[in-house]
Amino acid sequence: MKAFIIKKITRFKLESILAIWIPILIATLFWNKIPNRLPTHFNSQMIADNWNSKPVALITLPIILTIVQLFLIIIVSRDPKNENIQPWIQKTVFSIMPVLSAVILLLTVFGSFPSVLQANYVNLILGIIFIILGITLGKVQSNYTIGIRIPWTLHSKQNWNMTHKFGEKIYIVGGIIIIIASFISIKLIFIPTILVIVLAPCIYSYLLHKKGI
Repeated sequence: MKAFIIKKITRFKLESILAIWIPILIATLFWNKIPNRLPTHFNSQMIADNWNSKPVALITLPIILTIVQLFLIIIVSRDPKNENIQPWIQKTVFSIMPVLSAVILLLTVFGSFPSVLQANYVNLILGIIFIILGITLGKVQSNYTIGIRIPWTLHSKQNWNMTHKFGEKIYIVGGIIIIIASFISIKLIFIPTILVIVLAPCIYSYLLHKKGI
């Protein structure tokens, strides 16, 4: 059974790398309809402020994401506590780069056609991602690769479990707030929400450590 699970995870790793390139392959079918210059950077209002040639803009992204994906696969595979990382959690983590590939490609292509709704769409997607990460976070067992890996969680299994349960709630609530903000166009709430999502679990873990947990 264990060998079968390992085989399925190995296959999924390879499929995830191929999936990163699927959006660009689809884009080639509409190559002539895509503008010759595409945005490669957006400001805080999701307005393109840097442009590049079509080949560079479309091909650079999957190359970078593939390198990142390979790095993720290597560090997860070599984690001394790899057995603690459930297969479905590994699949969730290995799905992040392919999803980003599709999302960023859409932003790149449609970014050449200005729209006031772009920022809202991006926030909506980010909100959904945070909710998914939150659901995953609460189920992550102690390891050195995936999760809230700070000194206090790595030092104590109880601290790890409590911090990740707390982080699960913070990520889900934060994701919901970002989604709501995307519909009512509240821009000032985005950065504070991200900061709370990132910092609150770390502060909570430290406070647990001070209590001897």
